[in-house]
Amino acid sequence: MKFLNLSEKTPVAPKAHSLWLKKYPYNKKNFVYLQNKNQRNYKFMELIQLTVNPETQNTSIKVQDAIVQLQSLIDILREKNLDSESRLKINAEIEEINNSALVENPLIRFIKNKQSSIIRLVEKESKLVPINYYRNLWIPLGLSMGISIGVAIGLSVGNLGLMAVGLPIGIGIGSALGVSMDKKAEKEGRQLPIEIK
Repeated sequence: MKFLNLSEKTPVAPKAHSLWLKKYPYNKKNFVYLQNKNQRNYKFMELIQLTVNPETQNTSIKVQDAIVQLQSLIDILREKNLDSESRLKINAEIEEINNSALVENPLIRFIKNKQSSIIRLVEKESKLVPINYYRNLWIPLGLSMGISIGVAIGLSVGNLGLMAVGLPIGIGIGSALGVSMDKKAEKEGRQLPIEIK
């Protein structure tokens, strides 16, 4: 069992630990027992492996790409000092994929949904984000903003045909904000060395 370089201040909360083991009792082996300087036992968890159902192995390149991308993300997160609560939640997401009987397009969508959940969790709890995370987040928001701007312009001049004028404005604003936040994340060392396609 690999020992993790985790802070002594991140023990697994007893409630979360018991709930996780109740749902996935066969994964007790993924807990590493360590002792701190006060000789108090704490439980730390490794991120488990992504082991998709063997029946899905001989599938399309798109499925394989989705699996490889998620595994790369997991490998990167495994080296990060995530708190134990986050590791519990990420492992629960991985287990759902491992236990899934889905194939092809439904499996791709399922993997991507779980991947998005993991990324949102890591961003919320640890402020870690993939490359271009904020740009990809803010462009759709900018698009929505642009539609509102376009409608306002169209109504003000009595020509709703001008609604499309707001789209490039909104996209530009969203892109600029997103790129700025991505650069800030990179400068602060919060950017993960992976871009989600």
